[in-house]
Amino acid sequence: GGFASTAELVVATANISGGITAAKAAAAIGNANSSYAVGDHRLFVVDNGTETAVYYFSSADANATVSAAELTLLSTLQGVATTTVNDYGFGS
Repeated sequence: GGFASTAELVVATANISGGITAAKAAAAIGNANSSYAVGDHRLFVVDNGTETAVYYFSSADANATVSAAELTLLSTLQGVATTTVNDYGFGS
């Protein structure tokens, strides 16, 4: 937690234990440092030291907490133990 709610891409650095699920991803992501507005969208990346998962977040509540119900799995990068923000590039 403690990341800016305005960040469009957040890479969680703590390894998840075992398989990656939305519930484990939400626990690893935690809370932003301020509330999201309902309908805000972000990308979150988590890993378990073996694979990395990219989740789409759509805020259902006006709070700072990221819950499993607000996360949708976009991609699992098998064999990719970890990534950084610099590993992602988006066109404008």
